[in-house]
Amino acid sequence: MGRPSHRSSPHAQRGAAAVFAAIAMLAMVVAAMLAVEIGRMYTSHRHLKKIAVVAALDAVRIASGCDRDIDAPQPAQSDIEAAVLSSLTQQGYGDLFSGAQVQPGVVRLSSQGYDRQLEAADASEAQAVRVTLTRPFPTPLLPFFPSSGRAMTTSVTAERTALGSLQIGSSLLSVSSAQAALLNPLLSGLLGGTVNLSVIDYNGLAAAQVTLAQVATAIGLEVIDLSDPLVLSTETPTLAALLNGLAGALDGTVSSSVTNLLGSLAGAAASNGRTVPLGQLMGAVDNAGADAPFTSVLDLVIALGAAAQANASGTNPIALPVNLSVPGVATVNVFLRVLEPPQYSGMGRPGQTEAKTAQLRLGVRITAGQVLSGLATAIQGLVNSTLGLLNLVGVTSSVTVPSTLNLGIDLELAAARATLDQLQCPTRAHPQPAARLSAQSAPVSVAVGTFTGAGSSMPPLSAYQNAFPVARVVVNATGGCIGVKLGNACVGVPANLGSTDLNVALSLTSLGVGSQSRELNDVTEFSPLAGDEAPPVFLANGAPGAPPAYPATANPQQVSSPVALSLNLGVTSQQTGSGLVGILGGLVGNIVGLVTTTVQPLLNLVNGLAATLIEPLLQLLGIQIGTATVTMMATTMDQPHVVSMDAAAAD
Repeated sequence: MGRPSHRSSPHAQRGAAAVFAAIAMLAMVVAAMLAVEIGRMYTSHRHLKKIAVVAALDAVRIASGCDRDIDAPQPAQSDIEAAVLSSLTQQGYGDLFSGAQVQPGVVRLSSQGYDRQLEAADASEAQAVRVTLTRPFPTPLLPFFPSSGRAMTTSVTAERTALGSLQIGSSLLSVSSAQAALLNPLLSGLLGGTVNLSVIDYNGLAAAQVTLAQVATAIGLEVIDLSDPLVLSTETPTLAALLNGLAGALDGTVSSSVTNLLGSLAGAAASNGRTVPLGQLMGAVDNAGADAPFTSVLDLVIALGAAAQANASGTNPIALPVNLSVPGVATVNVFLRVLEPPQYSGMGRPGQTEAKTAQLRLGVRITAGQVLSGLATAIQGLVNSTLGLLNLVGVTSSVTVPSTLNLGIDLELAAARATLDQLQCPTRAHPQPAARLSAQSAPVSVAVGTFTGAGSSMPPLSAYQNAFPVARVVVNATGGCIGVKLGNACVGVPANLGSTDLNVALSLTSLGVGSQSRELNDVTEFSPLAGDEAPPVFLANGAPGAPPAYPATANPQQVSSPVALSLNLGVTSQQTGSGLVGILGGLVGNIVGLVTTTVQPLLNLVNGLAATLIEPLLQLLGIQIGTATVTMMATTMDQPHVVSMDAAAAD
């Protein structure tokens, strides 16, 4: 047998084991150091994220605007960046600001609908801020571990909700019998069918409040969809379907009579198939505070009807079957053209949230030729009787009365606007929120003139004027003779009693209303909305739907123009010639008196239009001539909170 090899000896095997042990020990040391290195990286990145969280929360406090004094302007990009710098400096990491990115925006659901993402926005519109910080990796413990030029990055998005809603226009809290008489023809014209509701019906609709959540349900959307301008711009439900949907959405929260009435109104609108452009009706909308009431059911129905009829060119007049005609005096036709619908503010950001009334053209066409029937005969009889008393010879006279008298009145009303300028969050010193509003009343232009054609088709005014001729009387008594006149010779006593060319007209004075803008008093009285909604919602005291036990001293508020609409029709006369003298001197006054008596019913009709038709009708549409009534509705505010923290990234 041969001798055993040296390589397989026990001594050699023990040496190999030592080598393997050394290699394993080295691998363990490297693994341990790598674990330490990774831990240092993780700890460093986690610390960087904590710094970014604090900076983002501090930044969004400024971006929301509600931590600032209510007199302070809206925050700008520089204000938000200054807040980030201040936060980093206070944490002892001011050097990180040089590479920081500060992006204001609005947090919205992603297109998939399961996560929230920041949508970039101007600082004046921001409700959220993303802060991105970058710093170098820590110096590695292992010399072979690469670190040169590498950096860690983290992004944190924080959000703070500070939103409010407001309303402009005359909110119908109760309806009188006189208003109901106008509401039936108004809604019949807006909805396109026959509406015949009672005062009790209208007051039930006026007392019921509606929320944004219920509007969303009525059209089969989630509330969050209402905050997407693209969704609103593409949603155009039919008016009938929307009213039916609203009845279903309100079921259980209002009386059955209200939902039944909505069903009846939907039936009136079913025949025309008109659609409602929600994007024009709803202004800045946010899903926060969706359970807060923003208007009454009656106001919303009128607004929906106006939106369905809106036509920017005003080419589609709505003939309102308002019964103002006076038999034997005048036939009155009333027309409405909706140029732009009203706009509700919803819940929106201060500085961006605006509500406005509708832009309208209101036309009145008065066909009053019948009041002149017989006027010429009456005037001629008066002249003949006066001349016959003197047995005058050689005196000539003529009486001319127009066969038609068409009076037209057009009012064009621009929108009155109200803006939520600033919100202040509750503090220890002021436990309730505060809101600052401003408003601009609507400018109104008034045109008065004549028209040709049938008043039932709203013909345009062919001439704008203030005077409408109703009679012309010419009397020439300069060559009169008391006695007998043979040719040009007077056998008797010559009598030059003068002459007159008398023009009698109806004079209409119209005054336009100038626009006025002003900042309103701060609204500082709010009551929390019952429920567990988060963030909490506060209803402004004095707003519809707010607890009646908490009256408000500054809500609603008005801004008024100094001039009110005035339509005054009177009889005026203009006389030329030498003038009638003697016993004929009273003829002119008698003629004017006769005309005044004859047209007095027409004067009463026209002079009462502002009070009986124009102002009440516009008020039902949410418009008050020369006045803008602004109501702070609700606000919602929460504490700054982190929305998302992006994963670390290496550059």
